[in-house]
Amino acid sequence: MPTQARLHLPDVELVEADMRRVALGRSFDVVVCLFSSIGYLRSTDELCAAVGAMADHLNPGGVLIIDGWVRPDAWISGGTTEVTTAITDEVKVVRMSRSRRQGQRTFLEMHHLVDTAQGVEYLVDHHELTLFAPADYEAALSTSGLGVDIVDSPVPGRDRYMGSKAP
Repeated sequence: MPTQARLHLPDVELVEADMRRVALGRSFDVVVCLFSSIGYLRSTDELCAAVGAMADHLNPGGVLIIDGWVRPDAWISGGTTEVTTAITDEVKVVRMSRSRRQGQRTFLEMHHLVDTAQGVEYLVDHHELTLFAPADYEAALSTSGLGVDIVDSPVPGRDRYMGSKAP
């Protein structure tokens, strides 16, 4: 992904870093952690470390926006299976994803069929994410010295957490 991003954004600085330890040496009015990527952390200690690292990059009065992974109470018992497609003149993609839960860990298996002029390719992605409770996100934000507000996420069963740094 970074290689592709650099091809399409040659004049934009792109940084690869571990969200638990990122240190860019500068601050921003807004820091975002979207698409439930926070769910890849494995423990509340890692959650607190990542939120702390992000909060350290906020200017006074700045805002941290985190899209949480699925709330534990919103997880569909037995998991889910979904099929999605994307079609253009050049590429056709079919994705079948399956999910399951073991304790507070969730496992996603995504099977892709990708059809291009070169033929059909079969790819599989495996993802493991943690079901953090809303209180876990709130505690991580508060511990980092941020005010906390929870708003509806555009994705059902998830929350968007807003942390604000005092001016």
